[in-house]
Amino acid sequence: ASYPEGWCAETTALGHYIMGGGGKIVEIAVIAERMAKCSPCGGCRQRLAEFCRPETKLYLCDNAGVAETVTMGDMLPYGFRGDILK
Repeated sequence: ASYPEGWCAETTALGHYIMGGGGKIVEIAVIAERMAKCSPCGGCRQRLAEFCRPETKLYLCDNAGVAETVTMGDMLPYGFRGDILK
């Protein structure tokens, strides 16, 4: 859910990653203090997808560790790809 879409932790982390030199993201871990298996919102999925490959692993975590592992392709199968603009 996004009421309206805000500024999530993933967006901030991605901005720092890009400013630090960036490249393709190979793994992502997502954890929230009071939510088990927190996954990125739709807007964050799209932003992350532009720096990942479909096979990039996302680790959805809870306080005990990794609760589930999915791929970027699983999370956003029909995402817009920025490379088509080049």
